[in-house]
Amino acid sequence: MPAKDIPRRRGREGIQRLPLNCLRVKRDLQLAFPVTRERFEHFRKVLAPLPLIITNLDYEIVFGMESYEALRKGPEIPSRIRVLCLDIADPEALLLNFNLTHRLAGVNLHEKLVFLQKIRKYLNPEEIREGAPGLDIPINARLVSQLDRLTSGPFKVALAGGRVTLKTAVSLSVLPVADARILLAFFTDFPFSHSYQRKIVEIMEELKFTYKSPVRRILKKAGISTRNRDSLSPEKVFQRLYALRYPRVTRREQAFQKEIKKFSLPENIRVSHPDFFEKNHLDVHIRVSDGKALAELLRKLRF
Repeated sequence: MPAKDIPRRRGREGIQRLPLNCLRVKRDLQLAFPVTRERFEHFRKVLAPLPLIITNLDYEIVFGMESYEALRKGPEIPSRIRVLCLDIADPEALLLNFNLTHRLAGVNLHEKLVFLQKIRKYLNPEEIREGAPGLDIPINARLVSQLDRLTSGPFKVALAGGRVTLKTAVSLSVLPVADARILLAFFTDFPFSHSYQRKIVEIMEELKFTYKSPVRRILKKAGISTRNRDSLSPEKVFQRLYALRYPRVTRREQAFQKEIKKFSLPENIRVSHPDFFEKNHLDVHIRVSDGKALAELLRKLRF
């Protein structure tokens, strides 16, 4: 393309028809990950007939990275595209990108963390909250201290895909790199709920302290691997780790369950014990259908 066809930098505001190759990607303004064709198609549907790309006056992309990549990698690159150019500084550009993406398509956890990491250079937490009400994550010292690690490597993919919760990711981010990587893959291979993720992280921290071993060795010791993924439910995985952490309590629990089975109790009666058998009593739970059934049961117990 002749140089005269490429607009000069510091252009004018408004909608313009520009050559695609005059647009610039400034990484400091970008949040999108992963950049998908699906999101481009969504933007094209909801924004039509508006421009799909917004830039500053230096033609640096403020919003529409998905559209830029889709057009650039398409079978036919258009000679010119409609672009909205704004006289906008980087902090306002980041807010615009985040808020517009959030409203139109939603942002994943990774994108939220990337936005927080970048906007912190310009705004304090109160200003961030006011400028980006869709940022529904805590802005605290613990999270901020781990942003570099949480926005890169295996955390990037896991958070973008919703495989782990933010709380789980922050807990894993303080572990050695190898341990964190294994547990992130572990949560991907096994469909753990948020509550089970929290339980696994907590008990794994205890096991690492007790056995002074890395996560890989602890999982092997508990007999857990991706090979038996299909036969192990999240509950069974936790039970194996629990048994490794509390072997004596586990043996006593097994003996207790064996003893209770001897009574052949009906389904509406359940017997339990205090946590860790710390108190010398049992609790009996009886489920009844209504008040009449309860009254009849109490009458029988009295006589």
